[in-house]
Amino acid sequence: MKFSATLPSKPVKSSLLKMNDKYEILWKEPKAKQGYFKTHSIIVYGLDAVEHVLETLLKDVQNYDVIPRS
Repeated sequence: MKFSATLPSKPVKSSLLKMNDKYEILWKEPKAKQGYFKTHSIIVYGLDAVEHVLETLLKDVQNYDVIPRS
């Protein structure tokens, strides 16, 4: 799963951009005890930060969610 986003073609007011510039990334990892999972969550600001986390921290994780937050 690769994350991609499209930027608006028209200039956007910076206040609108700041409102939608917060993202939560969620993923699960198996625990040592079989059948149990740990859920991880981080909040990042900006699409560059989302891309950086996906490429560095989550490069081996296949199931994750990127959720825009306000």
